[in-house]
Amino acid sequence: MFGVTTSDDYRPVAWMGRFPVDVTTILVGVHVALAIVTCLLIAAGGGGLLDLMMFDSARVLGSGQVWRLATYAFIHSPMQLLWFAIEMYMLFVFGREVKDFRNVDYEAISMLNVSATQELARQLLAARAELAEAQSDKRALTAEPTRPEPMTLTMSIT
Repeated sequence: MFGVTTSDDYRPVAWMGRFPVDVTTILVGVHVALAIVTCLLIAAGGGGLLDLMMFDSARVLGSGQVWRLATYAFIHSPMQLLWFAIEMYMLFVFGREVKDFRNVDYEAISMLNVSATQELARQLLAARAELAEAQSDKRALTAEPTRPEPMTLTMSIT
């Protein structure tokens, strides 16, 4: 499983001896190194620096601290190291199977666009038909009730 690639167009970024190094391996290495740095900073009392890196939408929008959009992904809580290990394992194993993002299949994107547009149009027509039916039912229920014709009873005695 490790070191085995199944993609036909697999190209490593670099080689370390006879082992290929790809983007996924580099990302896992960076995350692990920064998780260790985070643990050391917390142990040394550097929580203020970590607070500057964590995501806070109020600070990003209000104070313009846009670096938080990129740095929060690399801050990992020492309390969640098991979850971190699972994430890194999944990234390492399945990250290689993701197609190369440098090659864009515009034909597939345009077909997806057409399919999505057709589905939205179908749903819109169905919603309009349902609305028309509901409005018709509402009109029928709120319409002035019609008076039935008086009935005449005739009895014959024989």
